Formats: sequence, C-alpha cells, structure tokens
Amino acid sequence: MMEGHWSVLVLVVIACLGPPVCTYAVTVTTVAQRSAVEGADVQLTCTYTPHTTPEDFGYLAWSKDGSAFLTYECEQSCGLQASTATSPGKYDLNVDTTSSGNLTIFGVGLDDEATYMCSVLTSDLVVYSSTTQLIVDVPIQGLVVSDFRTTSYTNNSVVQIQGDQSYQFRCSLALPSKPRVAIEWEGEQINITMGDQVDEPSSDDSGLVTSYRVVHVTPGMQDSGKVLRCSASHPTTGQVVVSTVVLDVQVCPSSVMVHECPTSVNSGDSATLGCRSAATSPPPVLYWLYDGARVDNTSSEFRATIAEDIANVLSYTKQFEKADFNKEFVCCIESTAMCSQLCSEPCRPDILSPPSDVTVHSRIPLDSVVEGTRDLEVNCTASGNPMGASYTSWTRIDEAGNVVGPQRNAPLRFDAVSRADAGMYRCTVDNGVGSSHSTPTKVIVYHAPNTTNEQGYRAHGNEGEAISLTCIAEAKPKPTITWYTPDNRTITDPSSVLVKQTDYSTHVTSNLHIFNIDPAIHYGSYRCQAENDYGRSEIFVTLSGKSKPSPPTAVQFNQKVTTDTSLTVVWQPGHDGGAVQTFTVTSCLVGANQKCSVYRGLNDTRFEILALQSYSLYDVTVTGDNVFGESEASRPAQNSTAPLSPDRLGVVATYDIATGFITVKPKSNDTRPLPDDLCFGLEVKVIVARREDVCLKLNDPFRVETEVTDSQIWVLSCGRGVCSEADRVMFPPLPVESTLHETNDLDIISLVAIVAGAVVCLVVILIVFAAWKWNKNRGPMLHMQMSSRKLPTLPRGNISGPPSPSCQEAMESQVYDGLELGSMNPYMHPYAQSTLPANKQCTPPSSGAPDSDLRYGDNKDDIAIPPPSGEKVKQNHIDGTYTTTLTSYLPMRSPTVLKKSVRKPSSPADKLTSESAFSSVGNNNSAPENADVETALLVDVGNERRSPSDSDDGYYSVPKSSRVASIDETTPALAVY
Repeated sequence: MMEGHWSVLVLVVIACLGPPVCTYAVTVTTVAQRSAVEGADVQLTCTYTPHTTPEDFGYLAWSKDGSAFLTYECEQSCGLQASTATSPGKYDLNVDTTSSGNLTIFGVGLDDEATYMCSVLTSDLVVYSSTTQLIVDVPIQGLVVSDFRTTSYTNNSVVQIQGDQSYQFRCSLALPSKPRVAIEWEGEQINITMGDQVDEPSSDDSGLVTSYRVVHVTPGMQDSGKVLRCSASHPTTGQVVVSTVVLDVQVCPSSVMVHECPTSVNSGDSATLGCRSAATSPPPVLYWLYDGARVDNTSSEFRATIAEDIANVLSYTKQFEKADFNKEFVCCIESTAMCSQLCSEPCRPDILSPPSDVTVHSRIPLDSVVEGTRDLEVNCTASGNPMGASYTSWTRIDEAGNVVGPQRNAPLRFDAVSRADAGMYRCTVDNGVGSSHSTPTKVIVYHAPNTTNEQGYRAHGNEGEAISLTCIAEAKPKPTITWYTPDNRTITDPSSVLVKQTDYSTHVTSNLHIFNIDPAIHYGSYRCQAENDYGRSEIFVTLSGKSKPSPPTAVQFNQKVTTDTSLTVVWQPGHDGGAVQTFTVTSCLVGANQKCSVYRGLNDTRFEILALQSYSLYDVTVTGDNVFGESEASRPAQNSTAPLSPDRLGVVATYDIATGFITVKPKSNDTRPLPDDLCFGLEVKVIVARREDVCLKLNDPFRVETEVTDSQIWVLSCGRGVCSEADRVMFPPLPVESTLHETNDLDIISLVAIVAGAVVCLVVILIVFAAWKWNKNRGPMLHMQMSSRKLPTLPRGNISGPPSPSCQEAMESQVYDGLELGSMNPYMHPYAQSTLPANKQCTPPSSGAPDSDLRYGDNKDDIAIPPPSGEKVKQNHIDGTYTTTLTSYLPMRSPTVLKKSVRKPSSPADKLTSESAFSSVGNNNSAPENADVETALLVDVGNERRSPSDSDDGYYSVPKSSRVASIDETTPALAVY
C-alpha cells in the first residue's frame, strides 16, 4: 500500500515539474466530534468543496490518530487500484471522487475511539484534510440490586426484611459504563434515605466508570408488598435501566397473650380459651400447647379471627375434664425466617370436679374391732377440686342403703367402741361442685355375749305339763350356750338350738324343753350361760306353777290428747302368771265423794276414759286378770282433765292494735268465778304455732311483742299442766263494706257529706274574714287601752318586701329598751325583712341609755318616741305593747322550744318556773303543736328574752340564741335571733 502511495507522489511531482496543470485547491469538512454507542455502526462524514472532476481527484484517505488506514485513489489519472483498506470487514469507505468520502465503522468499540482525519489529494498535488473526534459511549449493561445477604437479586424479587428496622440495599452497574451514569432510588411512599452515588473510574484511559448507590429503608408493616425501584440513566444515550425489588416486610409480634382464660370450669363443661397477638406482617400462625404438646389446630374446636383492632385471635373451645386439672395451656406464634417463636404466659384453668375415689382409712381393720377399743378414728379421703373447703360427713345406713342414723361430721370417732356401733357406714364428701360417697364400710365389733329371755325370766307350768325355757344370746363371734339345773348341774343335751348369724352379730336361741313337770324336781331357777373368746354372760329363768298376773307398772297419761271430758292412760303389763291376761282400769274423781268408774276386760295397754268432768283431778289404777285371779292394783296415777275454752268459760280476749296489748275480760257480769289456779295462755300461729310463755289473769293486760294480725293469735285456758282448745283473740271490727242493696243509702250519705263540707268551708271563710276585720281594728283599740309609752313599729309586710323608710325611721325601728323589731334574719319570713336601707349610713339618735330595769307591764312616760312618718307606716303603727300571733314561721333547720312560765304578782319578774308549751323543728307552714300559744312579745329580761301572753299572769321565754320570726298579715313582724 505504501509503495502505491509513493508511486502516486512521484507521478504527481513529475507531472508538476512540467506545465502547470495541477492547480485545483479544495476545502475538506468533517464533524468535529462524533459520539457512538459501543457496538453500533457509525459513519464519519467527509466533504470537500469545490467539487473535483475525476481528472482533478487524486485520492481520499482516512487516518486514525495519524496513521492512514483506508485510502481511495483515482483510477484514470493515477492508474492505481480503486481502494485499499487495512480492515476491509471493519470499515466501509464510500467516495464519490467529486465531493465526499464517508467512512463507516461497523460495531464500533472502545478501541475505535480516536481522532480521525480525512485527507483529499487533488491535481495540484496538495493534500487537504480535516479531523473528527470519535467518542465511543458504553451503554448500561444492567443493574444489580444486592444486600448483605445476597450479591444479586433478579428483577422484581421479593425480599423479606424486618419491619421498623433500617435496612440497606445497593444498586450497582453490572458492567462499567461510559460516560458516568446517574443512579436513583424510588419507593411508593416508603421511608427511604439515599446515600451519595459512588463512581469508580477505570484505571486505564478507556474512560469507563463503575457506579453504585445505596439506599436505607425503614419500612413499616404498611409497606409490605410495595416496590423499591432503582434506575440508572445514561447521560448521552438517554438509556434508562430499571431494577426493582418487592418488599416483604416482616413485622414480628412483640407479644402474645391469653386474653381469655377461664378461671374455673366445671368438669364436663365447655369453655373457651382466647389467644391474642397484635397485628403483624405476615399474620402470625398461632397455635396452642397443652401441657407442652402442640394441639392440632385443624379441628372445629379452633377458630381464628381478626379483631376490630386488626389483632389476630385464636379461640380454643374445649370440653374440660378432671384430667385437665393443673394443666398448662400456652399460646405460641410459629417461628419464621425472620421471627423467632414467641409464647404467652401459661393459662391454668381451675377445673372444678366433684369428689371421686372416696377411700376410707383407719389405724386398725374395721372388720374386727374389739369392743372397748378407745379413740378409734375413721377418715376418708377423696380427689376432686376444690378440696380445701370440702365438707365430709358420715352416715349409718342399712343393707338397702337407707340412712338409719344421724349424720356425723368427719372424722368418724368412737371414744370407746361398743357393740351398738357395729353396722354399715358411708362417708360423703361434698366440695361445692358435687358430692360423692365411699363404698359402704362395715364396722364389725367383736364382743362378749349378751343374754336375754323373752318370757320375763319366768316360766309357769303345772305338774304333768310340758314347757320350754328360752335363752337368747347375742355375740360376735358365735357364743356357746350351756344350761344349768337349779342344783347347778350341767344339762348336756338341750332340746333345740336356733342360730341366726349376720355380719355384725350372731344370735343364738336355745330352748330347754321339760316334759312331764315334777314340781319337786323341776321347779326352781335355771341358769343359761353364753361364752365366747371375749367374755361370758348368763341369765336365770325361774320355773314355777301357774298363778295370777303381776301388777302392771308405769301407769301414765298421754297429755297430748287430754280434753276437758277425757283422759288417755297407758301402762306396762306385769307377768301374765302363765295364762292369758286382761286388764281393768279404775278412775276415781278426786274429792270427798270419790266417785269411781271401772272398765274391765281390756286387752290393750292403752285406754281412753270418757265422760269426765272438765278441769277435774282423777286417780287411775290398773290391774291384771287371768284364770288364776286378779293382780294387785298398780300404783295410782293422778291427772286433770283440761279446762273449758275461754269462750265456754264466758270470757273474751281482745287485742288493741294501737298499743299491742291483749286483755282477757268477762263477757258479762254473769260470768262465773274462775278457779284460782286457772290462767290464760296465748298461741301465735305465724307459719308454725308457738305457745307464748305467759299466764294471763282477768283484766291483766299483756303486751305482745310480735306483730300479729287477725287469726294469727289465739287464747287458751290453762291449768294443772293442761290447756283447753284455743279461741281466736278478738280484733277491733273493720268498717263494714257496703253491699249492693245499700247503694241508695250510700248515695244519700255521700250527698249529705258534700253539703256538710260546703257548709263547713263557708263557716271557716266567714270566721277568717271576721278575724281579719278584728285584727285590722285592733291597733286603735290597743292604743286606747295600753300604756302611753310609744314603741317603734314595722310596716305591714308583704311579699315584695317593706317600703324603705328614712334613716331616722330605720333607726327608730331597731332597738328600744331591749325590744328588737324588724331585725335582719336569713331564716325569717319575707314579711320580717329589715327596714334599714342598705345605701344609708345612719347614726343612732342621741337619746338616753335604755332602762335596764324595764319589766313587763311597766309604764314609761319620760321618753316619747314619735311614731314613724309616712301614711303606710302610720296606718300600721300601734302604740304601746305589741301583740302578735305566733304562726308557723319558726327557724328552718334550727329546733326551737318555747317554755311557758307562770308569773305570780308577788314573785320577782325574772324568776321562771318552766313547763313545756310547744316545740317546733322549723318546718315552714306547720301549725304550733300547742294551740294555747297565740301571742308573743319579745323583751329582754336578764339573760332571757320573754314574750308576754294575752293575760297578765304569765309569759313565755325563749333562749337568747334562738331565732324566731313571728308574723301574720295584720301585725308587725317581730324577730329574735
């Protein structure tokens, strides 16, 4: 190639040495700088002017950084090849030989970045050139998003991060770029903080830059699912590359709690346990641990819900059994990649269960307790909940389980075991939830025999007859019975033995049969002896001839059925003497005549004696009779028949509802005298009948403390230990209700009552009007009759308050010789308000000192105070002593007692003898309790304030500390306070 260039140059030089034919000059133009993206095709333009003809065109060459690498030569003028190139496949040169020669570089790379020069040779043998700077830009080859866990996330990767904690992502160029790119982070309302972009230039002169930028994210649960976006922008190409990650914000629960833990559940009942965890992302997986083992959540017993506050709730409804007692229920949150397992505090429901497994304990076996064993204690235990406050009791039962003895508290104690304690016992435990019984426990007592005879230890048989003697022995274990003759010889072959055995005892009945009785041989006392390992016992049965019965014993009366005409007698029969016996009852009226009645042939040991006199004493005896004769009489028993009822005695009991007193009085003067030992009792029948411990006499009132109504209290006649039938106590008669046929009478009575009421109202109105007229004219009358001394008054009061007087008038109405009028008092009626104007400053009149010796009734003429001025005041002014009517205007909330004192003319005026007049607790508009207190004038005397009455013989006094307002419509207001 270079050889060709030199050849062209030589030819040009030779030609130019000849005639001047190469005189064509051109201007070459290229783009000063051209950018291209790596890998793209780029065209470098080269133009020149003016245009050349083929004859003037020499060649067009491109050089890179001063080294020619591609030339296009003229074919005709120079006779050279059309073109040459260093890299034919890399470049393409398009030359038109007249104006341009554009160079195309294919797949430009960083090694193509250089200064390119376009050179044009024309016929004047001058090379004309222009340069262009080719800059190769390296595009963004991709972005890499990474964190501390991985070096690269693919686009749209879901990344789990911890909520509410700062987290760093890094966005880097996959390969260096050129020039520097701008990296930005964006989030959809995510709290992010970007760091500065870091650029790392290549160490060679390629101009490549490696860049990255970090971002700090502090996500909340609300950011879960949001996209974090990293973008890189190429400054020259406008290329934008984006890589995103999706945030999976893991908000671990801070706590889990059992918010619903039943405190107590009855065994067999269902209850719900509730587990609650705050809202997290993702929602936590809750599960229950039962006594440390995980419970399967898939059954219908579980229910997962989201509460109103977005909390997660897992409910566990379980039927609790006794086995669940003291078991722990714990609620846990399943662990995740970022959240560890978290469990609640344990819940221990108190499982209430009735007692079970009731077991009996004792220090010795109960099936072989020796009689006399001391301080035997039998306990029972049970399982259940609760047991601390359980109640344990013992009952004695029979074979069928029926209770046959009283209930006894636990433990079952025997101070000294006796044969009577043998039997079946059952322990009952009750803990408030339920009760349970133990298996019946048998207490078997080993004891010595006990021997008895059902024939009264006697037997009767005449000569030649046969008889059997009976001996019954009861023991545990079975006793051995031996008979002995009257002369103490052992009888080795008793006729028959009957054995009846139970778990608790053995009953042995031995019958000794004697045939063809010989009185000389067989009569006498036979001994029966029973013996076992724990002792012996014996009885004697006497055989004799048949005889009359023994006297009956224990004759007594059944007082519950005693009446005023009958007695019921009972007795114990004596020995029948070996023959069937009957009984004879004899009753005798106690008295001078000893009137007796005899009742024979009685088969029973109970007999009712009829047709007796009331409230009379009777002596009763009983005898026994058989074919051999009659026994001696029993000891006499004495008893009285009941008295007649109060009504039959001619008396009546009445009850005063107001006082609660009951009085028994004769119905009339014809009532016969009552026995001295007779009195009257009371019976109150409220729910159950209760006999009062009282003995009333005629006209002797008795107060009943219990509140009773009609038909609840009754009166009885009582004496000698028996009482009569009860009669009702009479109550005051209630108003008789009008019946239908009295309707017309009722209408007439109502009409009369209405008319009478109207008349009374009219009379009252007339009386009030007359009183008002009298009071209106009362002032002038008093002015004429009373002392000439003039005292200040107050104007007549009214609801709107009194008129404001002048300063002088107000001062005159305050104090004069101990009389206070119209003083201000917050407790007073509005009529009794002060007459002193609030806006006036008054000075008391310069008068002499009040007379301290002023007494009621005294006249004082040396000081005359004119009445207040003003028509309204003058109209109500009264000279002399003031008299007002006490009404209801006593102080509220302040009890006041007025006391009346009788004044004798000869006694000192200030000496008081008090007696109660009336009292008031200050209830407005209530009338005084004592109607004779009508007037009051308040005057200081010593340490008291007194109020004279209408008459001159007395006055009322009230303590100085009292507050009283005394008002009516026609007289001035007076006040003491």
